[in-house]
Amino acid sequence: MPMKFTKTAIDGLSPKDKIYREWDQDIKGFGVRVSPSGRKAFFIQYTRPDGKKDSFTIGAYGTLSLKQAQDIARAKIGDIRAGNNPKADKVRARQYPSLKEFMALFIQDYAKHNVKEKTLKGYEGVIRSAIIPALGNKRIDTIETQDISRLKNSYADKPYQANQIIAILSKAYNWALEESLYKDLINPCANVKKYGKKQGVKSRERYLTAEEISRLSKVFRRMENGKALVMFDMNKQAFDENKALKRQYNPDTGIYAVAALMLMFLTGCRKDEILTLKWEYIDIDNKMIRLPDSKTGSKVVFFDEHALGILNRLKAFEAEKAEQSKDIQKAIRANPYVIKGKHYESRLIGIQKVWEGIRESIGINDVRIHDIRHTFASQAVSSGASLPLIGKLLGHSEPATTARYAHLYDDPQRALNSKVSKEI
Repeated sequence: MPMKFTKTAIDGLSPKDKIYREWDQDIKGFGVRVSPSGRKAFFIQYTRPDGKKDSFTIGAYGTLSLKQAQDIARAKIGDIRAGNNPKADKVRARQYPSLKEFMALFIQDYAKHNVKEKTLKGYEGVIRSAIIPALGNKRIDTIETQDISRLKNSYADKPYQANQIIAILSKAYNWALEESLYKDLINPCANVKKYGKKQGVKSRERYLTAEEISRLSKVFRRMENGKALVMFDMNKQAFDENKALKRQYNPDTGIYAVAALMLMFLTGCRKDEILTLKWEYIDIDNKMIRLPDSKTGSKVVFFDEHALGILNRLKAFEAEKAEQSKDIQKAIRANPYVIKGKHYESRLIGIQKVWEGIRESIGINDVRIHDIRHTFASQAVSSGASLPLIGKLLGHSEPATTARYAHLYDDPQRALNSKVSKEI
């Protein structure tokens, strides 16, 4: 049902798992599109002379005010009634730009409104360092498959980067095709194969073994008690107090770093989902976390008694600290984050450096923080959970993303992980 478009109404539109549209009750065919990331764009929908439905994107909310978008919508709808096609006019008005100009347009009109900030920075870095130096001055209609292949081959020693270059370029061209920005444009990346396993692209998944999880739980215990990071002696299966690491953690925030890593283990959440977690998102009584935003939009995360114990330990720690002074009490109450940083109303920053110290201490230098999430998935597999259920637990938007864990069903040794994870 159409709604009355006001600034308050547009501001109040919350993101959902998938893109959705709302229509203005005053201007027929005028609407706003809301993406899972929360970004909003105004558009009009109309019927072409051939009877087919089409749409025209006016611009992003924020870049345009509601009034500006409404004025443009009225003008475009008037043009359509006069027999003009706004999308065709848009195509005619644009000449083929250089790839450098085109990629800037892709970032401004698409990426900034449809991808997460971290992904956006990744796009910008690849475009700036690899794509523009190689092909930036060529017009987009003159770039051919062989140009993309040569660019790919120049990164043969860096297959991951090569694949990333192809993916971003292909995304940009497909966006232009979907929006009908340029007449007769083709995607030169369409027939360029990405590097695979034979070219050195191996799966990045790394799963912690039961023995590694046991070691990790021991170093977590040390940090919770404020002890320094020291090397773990594999032969004696004990920490060597005489071999302290140069890389140490801040004792004021160590308990939060440990809590963050443990919550990742026990919920399967992504790093940023835990680091930006606020107490208001947590329903203690029902053991639920309601994340208003994530990589795939809003989602609900369930947790068990082990995770509840971590949250309760944090509350007890903060209650004890609050007794030291009224200033500390005020700072704790003012900070909305579960994983607090050392500054007023801030979240923990620099957990990667803490993780590097932990890895060095117990000899797991090849394990990334994101591999904690893979380990959670492997434990779910070992418990007999189905891939669709695991996908829902992890917040995957595409079944293919979860399918990478299918091979774990053939590995009974993974079952050990679930038992040892209780130590954490």
